[in-house]
Amino acid sequence: MAKILWEASDLVIRARDTKSYTVESVKIHAGEHVALLGGNRDFRRSFFRSLAGLEAATSGSMRIDGELVPLRHLRHPWRDLLSKKLRRKIGVSLESEGLLSNVTIRESLETLFRFKYGDHNAGLVEGASRIVDETAGRVGLSTQALDKRPSDLGRLDLRLASLCLAFLTKPVILLMENPSQGLHDQGWEALSKTLFHILEGSQRTLVLDTDDWLLAKRHASRWIVFEQDSIVFDGHADEYIARCGEFLLGELQTDRWQTRLSWIEEIRKTLGAA
Repeated sequence: MAKILWEASDLVIRARDTKSYTVESVKIHAGEHVALLGGNRDFRRSFFRSLAGLEAATSGSMRIDGELVPLRHLRHPWRDLLSKKLRRKIGVSLESEGLLSNVTIRESLETLFRFKYGDHNAGLVEGASRIVDETAGRVGLSTQALDKRPSDLGRLDLRLASLCLAFLTKPVILLMENPSQGLHDQGWEALSKTLFHILEGSQRTLVLDTDDWLLAKRHASRWIVFEQDSIVFDGHADEYIARCGEFLLGELQTDRWQTRLSWIEEIRKTLGAA
């Protein structure tokens, strides 16, 4: 059995300060690729953001790579309260990008890297520019995009810039929030290929929070499905598809990015219905 990288038990999280949800027990192992799916977006999003340390939990316990996150931290957005050593193990790519708006992407990435991860290791701080260039190359973000401000970039480059920010420390856990949101056709394919490239041959753990079932099928073998007030499924994607393949096919067909015949044919093949 692979090492447990993230573990929560009896975790109570509050969605938009209106309703609380309980996660009884979830473990994510090293090398797993997990998709968070389903209709209860508030629960799903709050679970994702609590996993990332961006939203508080009112009670329960959480361990990251064996290290217990103190409850006093859990009751706050605790990511910035972690030790920098542990923080470097978690890369978060957000739908809102998380970039500075008034400077170039390069300046934003270098500044955020120094602020969040710089310490007494002078080489780490002084090497920020080199690390940004290397990471941008790995995720497919061009030099031209690095030298522009966020407002001057298209949706795909913004997603790649957010992924670059998450990847600066070569994290062991990569969390991505709605990575394909707003992408169409070529942009969707480019993002998918980037994910294949950065995950291939690595033991990196991936957690996707997404409404895109096809992206989940391509990149995550384990699905956690949130419906109503609970997690209704936690297991292998193929098992979930076998249970409700026709319903899922209908969900995919109604998605605005996947209405063309070529997409429907690919989905049918994916679900074994061709």
